[in-house]
Amino acid sequence: MVFRKSNPAAAARFFAAGSAGLTWLAAAGGASVVPVRRVGADFIELEQLGAAQPSAARPARDPRRPVERERTVGRLGVVLLDPAAYGGHRETDLAMLALYGAPFLAEIITGYQEAHPRRPGWAERIPLHQLHPLAVHASWTGNCWPPN
Repeated sequence: MVFRKSNPAAAARFFAAGSAGLTWLAAAGGASVVPVRRVGADFIELEQLGAAQPSAARPARDPRRPVERERTVGRLGVVLLDPAAYGGHRETDLAMLALYGAPFLAEIITGYQEAHPRRPGWAERIPLHQLHPLAVHASWTGNCWPPN
């Protein structure tokens, strides 16, 4: 099955850039990346993902692993869906998961701790890592998100 994202008014190379981002993420290793089936000027087709149950999968150990908006599919496993990626800091990864309300967040944090222990004070730095995405959202929309 295929999941198609399309926008006839998309900017030039919008979907090609998304496909390139997913290719970059896949090459970096670590988490699974949704396969791109086809890409065109106004669409991208991805392999459609089914539901998954929590598992004992472990996170990537690379300290500069790509950070990505993720669909949590297991205790610690994810499939990367959205190519708005960058090579980022682990604390930013955890901050973004918390910001977007990732399911199984406590288990994800435990897995990170087991695989790569956090430096002291990491939890207190989470709001700092969330500041930039919140500021960008506020500049785009004119309001605060999340509401609290």
